Amino acid sequence: MKKFIFKTCIFLFASSLFIVLILLMPKKIIESGDNFKIKQNSNQLVFGHSHPECAYNDSIIQNFENFAQSAESYFYTYSKLKKIVEVNNQVRTVFLEFTNYEIDDDWDKLYTWGDNIISRNYPKYAPVIETSDLLMIAKKNMKEVVSAQSTSFMNNANFIFRSKKNFPKTINWGGYYYLERDKTDSLLTVLSSENLLKFQQTDKLASTNLTYLLKIIEFCKKSKVQLYLIRSPLHPKYPGLHNESDFLNIIDTRLSNVEFLDFKNFPLKNSEFGDLNHLNHKGAKVYSEWFDTMINKKGLLEKQDKQLFIDSEIKARMINVL
Repeated sequence: MKKFIFKTCIFLFASSLFIVLILLMPKKIIESGDNFKIKQNSNQLVFGHSHPECAYNDSIIQNFENFAQSAESYFYTYSKLKKIVEVNNQVRTVFLEFTNYEIDDDWDKLYTWGDNIISRNYPKYAPVIETSDLLMIAKKNMKEVVSAQSTSFMNNANFIFRSKKNFPKTINWGGYYYLERDKTDSLLTVLSSENLLKFQQTDKLASTNLTYLLKIIEFCKKSKVQLYLIRSPLHPKYPGLHNESDFLNIIDTRLSNVEFLDFKNFPLKNSEFGDLNHLNHKGAKVYSEWFDTMINKKGLLEKQDKQLFIDSEIKARMINVL
């Protein structure tokens, strides 16, 4: 009986080890390969969630590439940004969206370890997620992390066996999203009559999201990459600014060592918003052309007081739009 139990334990251990090796092998092949190169002229990158995903048309902005993706927390952005910057020495400037609802506690629950987010985002970034980060998210939602392993394995295996060369493009690590939606007028009508999109003030902060934001800041500093936190244009009646005082306080206290460029007041017509917090393709064209001029022609990033310059340029445009 003891011999049977011993052989069974050996078999289970060997089987488990084999399964682990099978799962890790494609990950290691992809991670160690030259599979994360981006365009050689892309020395300015933007990361974040759906706001920059819809706002920055990188076919318009010179030497610029959009890696933003909707519903993406800094936990996933950290691993993605870290790998891209490490592999691509030409990257000198990174813009990272920082918006009001990213500080609320619900952001962690919904967009870091929520079931749908792990099943969607973890398989994409699994090859570059560090073990310590994997353990962190597994503690929060072990069931979904385990479930996502099979999808991750299939993604990795397909990439290898089909001899693909660019992992971010093959697996979709984000990019500019051509949003056609134009619902701003109808949303404003409902908002005025039914108080649409109610937000509740909360004292709890998204501690994990803010922790990984700080990790991104520290990584960029060590890598000698200039990082700017940005806030993309928002409709003047967007109700998600309920925590503005807390948001600005975090910038002044926890994030005082990184520059924050605020574009939320950039003037656009209702028809150029997809809704109250996303630009549609018409708005993205207008804003991207202006952003390109600000960065590449007017030298925004060389200005002493960048926000003062931004505000003065926005004020000048308001006369033509409003």
